[in-house]
Amino acid sequence: MENYNKNWLPHLEGSIPKLAMGGGLSMYTIALEGWRRGLILKLRHLYYRKEKKIRIGYSLSYKGRTHHFNASRGDRVSKKAINICNDKNLTRDYLIKANISTPSGKGFGSETNNDEIIQYADSIGYPLVLKPTKGLQGKGVIVNIKGKKELNDALISVREKMEYKEVIIEKFVQGEDCRVYVIEDKVIGAVSRVPAKIVSDGRNSIRQLINLENKKRNNNPNHYRRPIVIDDELINYIYSEGFTLDSIPSEGNQIFLKKTSNISAGGEPIDITDLLSPKISSTAVKAAQAIPGLVQGAVDMLVNWEKNEATVIEVNSKPLIGLHLFPEEGRARDIPKAIIDYYFPETKNRKKELSLYFDYESSSELLRSGAIKEITVKKLPQYSPVSTKLIVSGELKNVGFRTWIRKKALSLQLNGYTEKVDNEAVSIIVSGQEETVEEFKLWLKNNGPKKVSIDTITEEKWDQPIRMGFYSFK
Repeated sequence: MENYNKNWLPHLEGSIPKLAMGGGLSMYTIALEGWRRGLILKLRHLYYRKEKKIRIGYSLSYKGRTHHFNASRGDRVSKKAINICNDKNLTRDYLIKANISTPSGKGFGSETNNDEIIQYADSIGYPLVLKPTKGLQGKGVIVNIKGKKELNDALISVREKMEYKEVIIEKFVQGEDCRVYVIEDKVIGAVSRVPAKIVSDGRNSIRQLINLENKKRNNNPNHYRRPIVIDDELINYIYSEGFTLDSIPSEGNQIFLKKTSNISAGGEPIDITDLLSPKISSTAVKAAQAIPGLVQGAVDMLVNWEKNEATVIEVNSKPLIGLHLFPEEGRARDIPKAIIDYYFPETKNRKKELSLYFDYESSSELLRSGAIKEITVKKLPQYSPVSTKLIVSGELKNVGFRTWIRKKALSLQLNGYTEKVDNEAVSIIVSGQEETVEEFKLWLKNNGPKKVSIDTITEEKWDQPIRMGFYSFK
């Protein structure tokens, strides 16, 4: 990936396949952390009937002890905690019992009509927030509703168009939208979430600026395949600010595009871990502990920095952790390390092999097809691999040179890949035991496969991670 940020975790650079980017980062990076420590990694096919979706589950084992994971959530999180976090109204009840500051409000079932909800809203006063009781990733959340008509339109959108029949109405609280990741009694990382925005260059329209911003977002593994979507919410919001998609704002003008700051809706995370006061950190920990059995998870809160106060709006048992790994500003926080430390504390000081990563793409393809229900990922080698890059030139065209190279590499249990440079040159990346790499190089120097005329072989240093196995790229 281009322009890897120096504030991101260096051991993840070059180690994340595109298939794992975006929503797959939680599962992949935690599995990778455990696998690089030498734990046994198994991937399995999961089918969710209600959602009609296939997911990849995984387990990690060490010295006869196994823990199962679903994305970022491990098996020490109780079923009760999961059920509570999946119901925002129930979560509110537990937070209130624990004397955690939460917005005043009320939940409404599917049998309640919109008029009754509006009547309640009128009684507590505006501005308000409407959100589904069981929504995910910020879907259906509408904030800062300022009047009866706006609420009625929001209810039609959420309850009828999006079909979230059960909803919550609560008071809108001013504050910076923050997510805090907690394991037991410790804050591991925190980010502030900024709504989707663009900065005008004075030449392009808002529509064009959004397209340019989306290209930029694909350079962040967490934002990959998560574009800013031009939808009714965006169009209506910028219209309320005096713009249309064809507007060309003055140069340097920062334009927010949505009210909500959810990352999947185009929001951006900014690391604020070091800015949290002891009081706000304590609020996050107490909120997580208010949910029975929630030993790891994330707390969403609205922070008033001037008053040093935080209002908790949601608790998550299976939060996405990519926003902590790849913030737009600030330093990345190693959530995968903290999770593996928690589940396998005896491996804290175990040396990690950072020069390799496992073949997630091939395994995922097999599991998602349903052809295989479980795969045990090939373990890391017991030696410290050496890697090198060889550039071979000569009469290599139409003789199956790269096929021969792959067969030889696999026979020697080498990892790496070949890539075409031009019609007369091929680059070969190889990694393995030092003596085996030397054997491969000697084989090449002795003209390698038959019917191949090699003119030159040059060698360059290679210090990037390599995927396990041996592959050929165009």
